[in-house]
Amino acid sequence: MLSGLSISQASAEPDTRCSAGGNYFVSDGVAFRPFPAPALKCAGDVVLDSSVTTIGASAFWGLTGIRSMSLPDSLTNIASNAFSGASSLVSISIPSSVTFIGANVFSGTSSLTTFTVSAANPSYSVVNGALFNKSQTILMAYPAANSQKSFTIPSTVTTIASTAFLGATQLTSITIPNSVISIGESAFSGASRLTSISIPSSVTSIGANVLDGAISLASISVDSANQNYVVSDGALLNKAKTLLFSFPIKSTQASFTLPNSVIRIESAMFRNAKNLRTITLGSSLEFIGGNAFDGDSALTAITIPRSVTSIGSRAFYSTPALTSITVDANNQDYSSINGVLFDKGKESLIVYPAANPAKSFVVPSTVTEIAELALSGVKFLESISLESGNTALLVSNGALYDTEQTKLLFYSRVNTNSSFTVPSSVTEIATDAFLNTTKLVEIKVEVSSTSFISKTGVLFDIDGEILVAYPSGITSITYALPASVLSVSANAFASSQFTTLVINDETDSSILADAGLSASVRVITATQLAIEIKAATDKAAADKLIADAKVAADKLVADAKAAADKLVADKAIADANAAADKAIANAKAAADKLVADKIIADAKAAAGAKAAADKAAEDKVIADAKAAADAKAAADKAAADKVIADAKAAADKVIADKLIADKAAADAKAAADAKAAADAKAAAVKKAVTITCIKGKLTKKVTAVNPKCPTGYKKK
Repeated sequence: MLSGLSISQASAEPDTRCSAGGNYFVSDGVAFRPFPAPALKCAGDVVLDSSVTTIGASAFWGLTGIRSMSLPDSLTNIASNAFSGASSLVSISIPSSVTFIGANVFSGTSSLTTFTVSAANPSYSVVNGALFNKSQTILMAYPAANSQKSFTIPSTVTTIASTAFLGATQLTSITIPNSVISIGESAFSGASRLTSISIPSSVTSIGANVLDGAISLASISVDSANQNYVVSDGALLNKAKTLLFSFPIKSTQASFTLPNSVIRIESAMFRNAKNLRTITLGSSLEFIGGNAFDGDSALTAITIPRSVTSIGSRAFYSTPALTSITVDANNQDYSSINGVLFDKGKESLIVYPAANPAKSFVVPSTVTEIAELALSGVKFLESISLESGNTALLVSNGALYDTEQTKLLFYSRVNTNSSFTVPSSVTEIATDAFLNTTKLVEIKVEVSSTSFISKTGVLFDIDGEILVAYPSGITSITYALPASVLSVSANAFASSQFTTLVINDETDSSILADAGLSASVRVITATQLAIEIKAATDKAAADKLIADAKVAADKLVADAKAAADKLVADKAIADANAAADKAIANAKAAADKLVADKIIADAKAAAGAKAAADKAAEDKVIADAKAAADAKAAADKAAADKVIADAKAAADKVIADKLIADKAAADAKAAADAKAAADAKAAAVKKAVTITCIKGKLTKKVTAVNPKCPTGYKKK
């Protein structure tokens, strides 16, 4: 096996076999990664040749560029962690020759969608994409990037191997059958969408960190018949309640009480349990692991019992609501002053709660050390001073240093200065020293410094290879990481305001893993940014062309509409003129007819009257009637001419008004029609009447418009 292989056994010159560049090393049939020899650089689609019989432990560990791995029929053994962390590996096919696969071989292969195993393989098989031993009693690995939302473990399974579901980010539900006896360490770790888990009665063994990183887990249940495990106040414990295995961090409960029998809280046990406001620790608790309460954003206060002997680093990191940590006075290892956590002798300041309301703090004279992250995230502290007699620390310009001013420990969060200069004597800067310094936009360095430099206000090591601190007050939305940078200090970007981080094409994005980037920050390469800028520029040009074309089209439409409106108006005016002319003609014809009819009627009446009278008298009557008729005809013609003139004037007004608006034309026409009708009616009303005249016994009838009795006659 690989464990007996020494560097001296390797070939002097490695074989070059990786299709995308780089090498894998083979000695006595074992493909391996030499150490401290040059790192293996395989990438792309890797094909192992037939000289390989064993893939050594961690041989391809962490090679993020490998997309696929073709294994030869000569291969029999795959050692532990062989492909662990190969995060771009999408698929792998295991040939029939493989008889041994070690532990955690595929842990961290976050892009793996499925396993394929030769049907002729006597040792291994695949069910629903997951890898099992042949008899399917051991579930060895589930492909982390498989798209299934739920997975039911076959009832043949008795063992869920360590890291089996590590990073299975798509699964929301996993059903464990009553056949399962053992659940390995970190079995469901990183299953970030898993919302609940139920432990059957058959389970007798559960490994550490089994649900670590299951950030959506809201509930855990254990079959009441299980003899080894139980749920207490929502948390998973062994039956005796001495071991705490997991707390569902998405639980809605606001408080948790740890049983008095529990001795240890393991690392990250309550990490990101954002609904917990109070946690009561049991009287037997001895150990609090690192990051135990990290990210518990609602936690307001906590009391450390006398039994606690160890508190891990970052146990209370990122607890922005924490106002105080109180230590039992009888505790032999820890103490507290005004809610601030110290070791028993008050030589080390361990944690200053972020939400402690005090605006000033005096560091006791006994303190010689400020623990890493002890002052991280403090909100209200405006000033720090030293108690008389403290010779281990130094305060200058709002910053806290060691007494030699070689390590910068803390910079005041409420300092209103926009710029700060790091003294040349400083050789070390504490993690989070500049976190949440919202007014600070520039960190400068004294020119004589041999440890640090400043570029555009950002702090780097002297070689520009480590980004040390990024001022929180910089408001730019984009930051371009210099190509020289090989690493970024922990939480350097934790309080940054930019939304886009541009990295060099050759920069390994893994250097940002601990940088504290917000999940909303987009990381993009310089080439990708250039492509996007060009696309945006092209789009802007296209948008302008479209806008210009739309303006031109809108003008054409407006012009066409104006022309159409003019045609409609011209036609309306023409129609109004024609209607007015017709009305005038009709009115004139009606008036002429009325005049003619009246003349004829009057003539007939006069003729009748003349025939009935004496010839002489009748001649006079006729003459009078004719004279009257002529006069009347002249008068009537003058009236008719006036009617015509009035109608023509009205019509002319109609036409003029029509040019202004269609409605005015219509009104003019109505007026003309009404006037013509009225005049015609008036003319028609003046009709001939008949009266009876007497003279003794003689009678005469006289018919005229204004009849009068002849001389000597009087009206009857």
